[in-house]
Amino acid sequence: CCLRNGSRLWPPQAPSELMATKTVDGPRQRQELQRFSEAVAAAEREGGYPAALRAFEARVDGLASSVMWRAHLELAECAKRSANVLQVKHHLAQALQAHSGPVQVWLEACRTLDELGELEECRTLLEQGLEHHSVSNEQLCLKLVRVYERLGDHGALRSLVSSLRTEPPEKTCKVLLEAVHSEVRAGNG
Repeated sequence: CCLRNGSRLWPPQAPSELMATKTVDGPRQRQELQRFSEAVAAAEREGGYPAALRAFEARVDGLASSVMWRAHLELAECAKRSANVLQVKHHLAQALQAHSGPVQVWLEACRTLDELGELEECRTLLEQGLEHHSVSNEQLCLKLVRVYERLGDHGALRSLVSSLRTEPPEKTCKVLLEAVHSEVRAGNG
C-alpha cells in the first residue's frame, strides 16, 4: 500500500531488505524483545513517542533481525497512541520489510490501518499480502472479505471468491461462508 511519501509497504525497496521468512523465536530472542518492550514502554510513559523512538534507536543494534519486525509493530502502536499517522505507516512498512513472511505481520499491519480508518490502504495491503503468500491463505482472505464488505465492494468480493474455485473446499470453506453472509447482509441473498 502506498504511503503518503510515495514509498510502498510491499515489495521492499531492495531485495537485501528482506530477512529470512522463518521466524526464530528462541528464549534469547523472547528475552531480548521483552527487555526492548520494557525500555520502550518506560520511555513512552516518560516522553511519548519521541522518547520511545529514541529508546528504539539506542537499542536497535542489539536486536536480532528475527525480532525487528515486532519492534517496529510496537513502535507503530506508540506512534498511533500519539496520533502520528505518518510514523505509524512508516513503522508498518519497516515491519513488513524486515519480515514479510508470516501472515501475522500482514494482519497486524492491516489491523492498525483499520483502526486508523484507512480501509482502502488496508485493502491494498491485504491484496498485496495475498499476492505474496497465495490467494488461498485463509486468514488474509477472511480479513479481505470483511474489508470488501465494509467498503461495499461486492464485485471485488465476488472476484475473490471466484479465484478460490479451484482450491479444495476444506481450505476455503470459512472464506466462502463469510462471503455468503456478506451477500445476505447486503440484501443479495
